Amino acid sequence: MPSSSISLFPNPSKDYLNLKVNEQDFNPINAVFYDALGKIVSEQNISEGTSTLPVFDLPKGIYIVSLSDKSGREARKQFVKE
Repeated sequence: MPSSSISLFPNPSKDYLNLKVNEQDFNPINAVFYDALGKIVSEQNISEGTSTLPVFDLPKGIYIVSLSDKSGREARKQFVKE
């Protein structure tokens, strides 16, 4: 899935990322957070209808969040944690 399939805001973020899905048939169920070195630093299950992801426990830095749905499609987006 193209990164335009999702929007994350505010970016940069302090405590929570708001998630907006721009593809009607893409319903993410899992979020994996990677640091700038590509190491997995957090993984979260996403309930249907969830629109916020907590990031308060991540150190300041640049991250990539990978969102996947039950069919295995994936969309990635970069964000900054303040």
